Amino acid sequence: SVIIDSVISDFIKPADTVYSGSQFSYFNNSSGADIWLWDFGDGNTTNKEQASYTYSDSGRYNIGLYAENSLTGCNATTKQDIVVIDLPDGKISVGPIPSLGNIEVRYNFSEDRSVNLLVHNIIGQEVYEEAFIADKLGTHDLDVSFLGPGIYFLKFSVQGATRSNQTI
Repeated sequence: SVIIDSVISDFIKPADTVYSGSQFSYFNNSSGADIWLWDFGDGNTTNKEQASYTYSDSGRYNIGLYAENSLTGCNATTKQDIVVIDLPDGKISVGPIPSLGNIEVRYNFSEDRSVNLLVHNIIGQEVYEEAFIADKLGTHDLDVSFLGPGIYFLKFSVQGATRSNQTI
């Protein structure tokens, strides 16, 4: 039998700056662990291997991931900062996450907005682009069934403000 005597704690965050009110996923890139504890920096935690979270308030948060091997007791922790800001005059949310092929983009703006969407795979390659007009309050259906299983980053540019979400 093989005993793992080292643990590496690592994760990929959706972006350095994200918008409040929307769910974001964090990709656990740790190795050698079978126990995880995510700390979102605002008093909330989860012990899931892959974490998703929604920040309701703007601010700077220090996200921590504790990883442990239950057989050896070896553990490691890594931390990264994320800045959460409010979308200037509206919100965008995306769901369901994870998706099996269709994602609904929901938005609420004080006026019509031009929106550009870029989709990148986990290694940063752009795999899809779409532009649409968000008419104040509404939804936009996005068919991503052509994308294979994996983790994808959705980046929205709303007349100058950039917003990212991560989905599977």
